Amino acid sequence: MKTKKPTQAKAEKADEKLPPPERRERRSLSHVGGVVESEGPDLAAAQVLKRALSVQSDETSTMRHVHGFHSYPARLHPDTAARLVEGLSKPGDTVLDPFCGSGTVLVEAHRLGRRALGIDANPLAIELCKLKTLGLGTREAATLVETAAAIAEKADARRLAKAPPTRRY
Repeated sequence: MKTKKPTQAKAEKADEKLPPPERRERRSLSHVGGVVESEGPDLAAAQVLKRALSVQSDETSTMRHVHGFHSYPARLHPDTAARLVEGLSKPGDTVLDPFCGSGTVLVEAHRLGRRALGIDANPLAIELCKLKTLGLGTREAATLVETAAAIAEKADARRLAKAPPTRRY
């Protein structure tokens, strides 16, 4: 008869006691809810900032337009971005976001009639910005639709054939 080593038995017992990991809510890291205080010599800018930070956390606003496309870490709340763009620029102005991430400020600037320029060191951020602000060209959109149709056709055929997985996990 084989017995388990004491350390192995302890590890298995410890694993049994651990609750399953909780799923974290993915959301914008911008300030949401609570009291906003501002001070400084420029009262107009302080009011714009106070209004921009006085947003509520709700799924509808964070997912509208193209903001729900990807849950990029540290993304700015869309309402905060829109309020800052609206309060600190006029239609037709150019807005620069030097650390644009996935492009929340750029999307809101375009939506509010401003030109927008963004810079980021992260290649994923740059690709997300391009998709969210430029969209797909005709050729890319056609390729995407064709590929999606082929995948759906293959998946449907597998479902109808009740095929097992193509490889073991």
